[in-house]
Amino acid sequence: ACILRFQQTRGGNFILGLSGSNGDVRRARAMDTFKSLAAKQAIDWSRVVIFLVDERFGFQHEKDCNAGLVRASLIQALRDGGVPFSEEHQFFAPDTGLSWEECAKDYEKRLRELFLRQGPPSLVTLGLASDDSVASLFPEWYRASPDRWARVTSKEFEVLTTETSHFEVPQRVAVNLRIIRAAENIVVYLGGKEASEGLYRSCGSSLNELEAKLQDADAELGPEVVEKIKHTTSDSLLTTSPTTESPARERSAQFAGRRTMSMFEELTGQAPPSTPLATTSTSRGSFQLARMRSMNAWGSTSGGGGGVGMARQATPGDKPSDKLDFSVPPPSPLSYVMAFCYVTVVKLAVDRKNHHSIIVFGAAGDLAKKKTLPAIFHLYLSRVLPTNVHIICCDDLAYHSDIRNTDDLWNHRLAKYLAEEGRAADLMDFKKHLEFVPIKLDDEEVMLHLDARIRELAGGLRDNRAFYLAQ
Repeated sequence: ACILRFQQTRGGNFILGLSGSNGDVRRARAMDTFKSLAAKQAIDWSRVVIFLVDERFGFQHEKDCNAGLVRASLIQALRDGGVPFSEEHQFFAPDTGLSWEECAKDYEKRLRELFLRQGPPSLVTLGLASDDSVASLFPEWYRASPDRWARVTSKEFEVLTTETSHFEVPQRVAVNLRIIRAAENIVVYLGGKEASEGLYRSCGSSLNELEAKLQDADAELGPEVVEKIKHTTSDSLLTTSPTTESPARERSAQFAGRRTMSMFEELTGQAPPSTPLATTSTSRGSFQLARMRSMNAWGSTSGGGGGVGMARQATPGDKPSDKLDFSVPPPSPLSYVMAFCYVTVVKLAVDRKNHHSIIVFGAAGDLAKKKTLPAIFHLYLSRVLPTNVHIICCDDLAYHSDIRNTDDLWNHRLAKYLAEEGRAADLMDFKKHLEFVPIKLDDEEVMLHLDARIRELAGGLRDNRAFYLAQ
């Protein structure tokens, strides 16, 4: 919708910034999303230029880099559909054949030239990772040195070399937050419950209000459509019509346009081009909800609704609230972005009618660690498990003195075997679906506690249970 509105109302090219994901599951979801985008026949792809917000460096296989992900999904889907798209002129990615530092400097130079010719990004997509990073700007990396956080938030555009110890391919190339803030629209994709929790950690408890509104909308209107809610405005990224804006909104749009012009001058050191730049803005309300369909490409559900909302941490303006102090690096770069800009949050579709529990008895035994739970992990990697699922691991503590909780089960039994099957990001996400509950089959009170815990996890939803009995 954002690309179509741009092409219907403005000239020039739509500049689309794409970021990658970590782990096989999230990268597969990203590929689904990019393929779905390529299937939009109304888009004039000759007027779309794509650049990577971040890239991996030192990867061994093409499928492990972000350029390869975009080529194998979006660009390949365009080719399969016979849609003209010049990768040479319309797709900008770091040259990973250079040394790490040279790669970053070369990419910075080429992006500056791109923005000088065509203006700042029209849309940037980000994914919130399980470590609260976005676009390969890792909290563990920038917290290690004050100079690094200063470069991440610098008013001068820079392409950085960053590192992570959490995910595959540790060395990265990433744009700093100046280019992300300069984007007309910012979309943040959440992977599910674990990423939503990260968003709350990163951006404050006020996002609970957004989550509640999204759930209320699902309950009232069903899983397919999230409508505008009372006391929220309709001038969000996905619903604003340039021909119906009120004078007040026009003035707000003019302010947004001037602000984008200013950012462009800071970004490139040049006067902006004659092509009109961003005029999309939002009102002073803290949250807006957008009309949308369930994000089916982001996970298989049996009727759950995804959620989209406009969220911001501070009041509109070029400077964040006085209450926000960014001299100390925050838990996530996203909290800094949201202090200056509205973002659109897209959640993984979740089944809001059903909860699923897989109860594994004998979970601390040899068969479970070598066969049963690795098999369930493979179902997770294949994205065939419901999104709203818990794997309840049960065993008698009398036979396993080293297991007392979920962390013990993971560290002493599962980590070694599951690490052979998947990537670190997938392991971290899968672990959040696990819970260890001690049992004694001959103790009725203990077994009733297990039943109560399963009901608690179901949270009032339809309680579906599958039991696995290991011998």
